[in-house]
Amino acid sequence: MQFTIIANPENRRCQYFVEAVHAAGLPPVQVVSYVDVLNNQVDWDTILTNTDSLRIESFGENFEVWRKLVLRGNRIEPDLSQQITAEHEIKSLVFEQGRIQYSKQLYQGYQHWLQDLQQKLDAYPAVQVMNSPKSIALMFDKMACHQHFSNHQISVVPALPRVVNYTDLRQQMTAKGWNRVFVKLNYGSSASGVLALRVNGDKIQATTSVELIKTLHGVKLYNSLQVKQYTNESDIALIIDILAQEDLIVEKWIPKATSEDGIFDLRIVVIDGKPDYTVVRQSQLPMTNLHLGNKRGTAKAIQELIGIEKWQSLHDLATQAVQTLPNTLYAGVDVLLSSNYKQQYVLETNAFGDLLPHVLRDDLDTYQATVKAAIARWKANQ
Repeated sequence: MQFTIIANPENRRCQYFVEAVHAAGLPPVQVVSYVDVLNNQVDWDTILTNTDSLRIESFGENFEVWRKLVLRGNRIEPDLSQQITAEHEIKSLVFEQGRIQYSKQLYQGYQHWLQDLQQKLDAYPAVQVMNSPKSIALMFDKMACHQHFSNHQISVVPALPRVVNYTDLRQQMTAKGWNRVFVKLNYGSSASGVLALRVNGDKIQATTSVELIKTLHGVKLYNSLQVKQYTNESDIALIIDILAQEDLIVEKWIPKATSEDGIFDLRIVVIDGKPDYTVVRQSQLPMTNLHLGNKRGTAKAIQELIGIEKWQSLHDLATQAVQTLPNTLYAGVDVLLSSNYKQQYVLETNAFGDLLPHVLRDDLDTYQATVKAAIARWKANQ
């Protein structure tokens, strides 16, 4: 059986998968570089003719790939984000660690590439795709995925219709009677562009990893590992107005269940219909993302706290959510239990959410389990 992966070869995600295939005793993985793909330097006929199972990995953490996808998005729909119009501007962009920019054009470019890949795959029906291009594009679009789950009776956090700027946000919050919301970049990940917003009369507070930088040449937003609090309404409005140009999803702030180490939610990786890998994310802050310095909780302690029935129902919810997605072998699902233990919701899904280093089940990590599931699926179709 021959596996192929489209990835950034230098990235640990790619390396983990290559190692998992090697551990299964299979031939070396064909590694197709995103840079080569986007430079049209790949012979797809040769690659796909010699592929039994294809994994489409994350394009992240490679600036050249990011820039080429933004360029592709701009060619499809110029001035999509109302911030950049000329190709020479994109080509001259330099890497700025943590800079938040052009996420909408990035998605547009990636979605277009996924559609192009699917057209190529249509000519090779024997190739098994671990996660389909359609599924990946859907999970990347938070609003579309939210609506998809709602249509399939999967419990999701209530959300506002499209928000175009800060004034619109406040008006919609007032109309709904909401005084606390989460503001998220629709095409963001890893807490990029996320604000936990509270309004209490004339007082307002935004807790966020977004860092606002004002210079003589304009305003820039960056992701920071230090969570900040803004109480100046003009600064909060400026941040939201900038982010809204890239599209937002705004959800009602549902208080999460709490343990002695703070609030918690779960990242559950579902592989071939089995929610076997779980990380408890605990925090004293509204955001539970582990890269922000939050703690991994103990599954046993949370099971004892909420009871095995609630624990199981959260895993069932994650499994049901993934089962509604088109041709999806694996996904990371973030779920929450409300503070009164009565409601549970899917927060979001991640097509590349199986990166859980050192988390094992039956002595297999998530990559090994995914390879095992792909082999079983391939054999069943022979």
